Amino acid sequence: MALVVSGLSYGHPGGRMLYRDASFRVEAGTVVGITGPSGSGKSTLGALLAGDLRARSGEITIDGAPLPGRGFRPVQLIHQHPERAVNHKWRMRSVLRESHAVPQETLDLLGIRSEWLDRWPAELSGGELQRFCIARALHPATRYLVADEMTAMFDAITQAQIWHALSGVVRERGLGMVVISHEPALLDRLCDEQIPVERFR
Repeated sequence: MALVVSGLSYGHPGGRMLYRDASFRVEAGTVVGITGPSGSGKSTLGALLAGDLRARSGEITIDGAPLPGRGFRPVQLIHQHPERAVNHKWRMRSVLRESHAVPQETLDLLGIRSEWLDRWPAELSGGELQRFCIARALHPATRYLVADEMTAMFDAITQAQIWHALSGVVRERGLGMVVISHEPALLDRLCDEQIPVERFR
């Protein structure tokens, strides 16, 4: 059981190639870090893994099957900027419900307060919104998570709490996870393996 990237090539339309023949795998139950400086294409790779972008060539398979083109995606991407990932016309209760009926245990684990559920996205901070985005990503059918600089807006203590909570869920459910970050200390603490994005040039 693995998320497998084989011979992936991608470049922005009219731009240079970001990746040529990128290949790696993320086994279920493991955490793989993608490293590299800002602007090196890490976020683009995360979008490819989640199916938000389509590669020029190569393939991505999930537990032996092609990445779904429609319907629920078993690879869930948690963006660096949560304000871009929610519908600002919905209250937070509806934002959650769009994904699934998030259990109270998960809300408590992520520190989501009950009074936040009836607020609009604009009434919450970036860190509060990100907690909702993490909760949404933990759909029962999720098999792999891609966390793209997802705790950048938190202070060090809250970062540690969020990662501890999410890592516990990942281990309990046997999920695979890709952590995209330029922070070596974070990746050293979380990851079973680290891959520099420069390897795919």
